[in-house]
Amino acid sequence: MIKEIDEKEHEMITMWGGDVQFRVLPQSLSPNFGLISYIKDKPIIAAWMYNMEGVYGFIVYPVANPEADNKERTPAFKELIEGFEKRAKKEGLSFLFTTTNNGSLLKRFQDSKFLTTDTDVVHLIKKVG
Repeated sequence: MIKEIDEKEHEMITMWGGDVQFRVLPQSLSPNFGLISYIKDKPIIAAWMYNMEGVYGFIVYPVANPEADNKERTPAFKELIEGFEKRAKKEGLSFLFTTTNNGSLLKRFQDSKFLTTDTDVVHLIKKVG
């Protein structure tokens, strides 16, 4: 089962990241559209998508329930991507884009027909307020 992330789920998802800074954006900074995938009643994986000028969807902050194993994560991830594809088509977007340096997450995206473009890229962030 897949559904849009609500406030209660966002709070739960932030706990999955533990003490990793910027693992999940605060809800006030998160894109308006996020999905979470469940297997039975267990939340497995979540991510958000920015609509970038009506051209493409930028999938950000994929995060998995640390209590979910790979047997659960694989079908849940596939369902999550299918949900983003459906939303992207509904919004008239041309493609989906994301970034990662996590090997298992990279493989999941590639298995979902994402193509690798750049490699060895570092993303930087600076707080300004």
